[in-house]
Amino acid sequence: MPLLWRYLLRSYLETLLLAFLSFIAILLVIQCQEVARFASSGAPISTILLFTLYQIPYVIPLALPISSLIASFLLMQKISRSSELTALRALGQSLAEICTPILLMGMLLAALNFLIASEITPRARASAKHLLYDMAAKSPLFLFQRGTLLRCKDVYMEIGELEPGKGAKDLKVVVRGLSHGRLALAMIEHAKMENAALALEGMHIISSWEAEEGGGFDHLFVESEERMVTDGATLVQMLYPNAALGGSHVNKDCLPSRMLWLDSMAKNEKFSNSTSLLELVRRLSLGLTAFSFTALGTLFGIDLSRSEKMRGAAYAALLTGGFLALLFAARSMHHLTYLGVLLNLIGHSFLLVACMKRGRSIASGVGS
Repeated sequence: MPLLWRYLLRSYLETLLLAFLSFIAILLVIQCQEVARFASSGAPISTILLFTLYQIPYVIPLALPISSLIASFLLMQKISRSSELTALRALGQSLAEICTPILLMGMLLAALNFLIASEITPRARASAKHLLYDMAAKSPLFLFQRGTLLRCKDVYMEIGELEPGKGAKDLKVVVRGLSHGRLALAMIEHAKMENAALALEGMHIISSWEAEEGGGFDHLFVESEERMVTDGATLVQMLYPNAALGGSHVNKDCLPSRMLWLDSMAKNEKFSNSTSLLELVRRLSLGLTAFSFTALGTLFGIDLSRSEKMRGAAYAALLTGGFLALLFAARSMHHLTYLGVLLNLIGHSFLLVACMKRGRSIASGVGS
């Protein structure tokens, strides 16, 4: 490896590692609320630490590109302000030769980031979900906490009074049936733990089903139970039927890329409404972000003149903010596959065009 490459890569990787660890720490602090909610379920310390460990792959696909942006920007700003860049150009080194080792490292980081986003993060997310379901099965009151980590789109719960670790009073639960799609209302006066099982006292259930053809009206079913005892595993499987305990989840973000692709092929999804393909494109975009941000930091970190000052940093910050806005907007396009794919990929095109324009300006010695 050439001496210049070793010098540039060593400086780049040192800053990258420091920035990466700092971002991981900051983003884990943001995740502390979820860890605290999980700890409130009464889980042992080892399980809490394992759940915290599973949070790290969540933040790596975003922390790594931003760290590469900062590292490449600071490196190029350092060698341009210390006149090292000028000396290298005077020795006959072209801008492409100087930037090549950093850009190659950006490609390696992009491949690593794609691997993490497509394989490691989904598995970590699925493992974290398994821990949540296991804890809910052992301590069903965990499901009744406000802001619970286990959310179900087909269940609405309203709690009058919650006694942490003991029970809950005046519960109202609305559930949509999977078979007929109708709502059922359950009102429970008191729910409490009894020997790792959940005891429900004073429970009233109101539900309906469609009348036979020609009946003219629906049947209403009303049932009252003075007392009912159910184990946590049964309750979790009833509220979350798509995620069996110990099994694999059907959520798109919990499937590795290969399984996501096979799921899309098995369902014969069309591209226009394929959530699986949209998730694959999102992961690919996250992987490419590491290279795009490295190129952005490398070219906009170079000061063309003393009068330029922090203009490159301002341009880089503006481009980064716009790119991240497009990336986050694409996450909400679940039912608009074409638009979601466009938002995921168009940001990279803007960054690469801006980098190419900047590179030509630097090569010709003209300020941006």
